[in-house]
Amino acid sequence: MNELYSRSLSGDARAKLIDWIEAYVVSLQSSYADARAETAKQKAIELLRDTDIDILVFVTTIVTMHSDSGRRLLGAVVHSGAPPRDIAITMVRIMEESLKRDKQARSG
Repeated sequence: MNELYSRSLSGDARAKLIDWIEAYVVSLQSSYADARAETAKQKAIELLRDTDIDILVFVTTIVTMHSDSGRRLLGAVVHSGAPPRDIAITMVRIMEESLKRDKQARSG
C-alpha cells in the first residue's frame, strides 16, 4: 500500500479495466444513451467496487482516452474496424506506460 505514487494493476483489476473500456468503446459507437452506455457505466462501477484498482489509475485511463492524442487514437482505431477489445487492450497498455514514465520522472 505504500508503493510510490500508485499501485500497479492486479490481474483482476486489469481484466475489469479492459472490460470497462471495451464496453465504453462500444457505447461510443452510438449517438444515443442506450443500453450500451448503461453497460459501460455498470462495468465502471464494478471495476471500482470489486477490485483493488487505484483511483489514480482509473482517472489516468480516462484522461488518456480523452487527451488529444487519445481521442485521435480512439477515432483511428474505431474507424479501422478494430474490435473494441483490441482497442481496450491498447488503451490499457498506453495508460500503463504513461504511469510508468510519470512514476520514473517523479522518483527522480
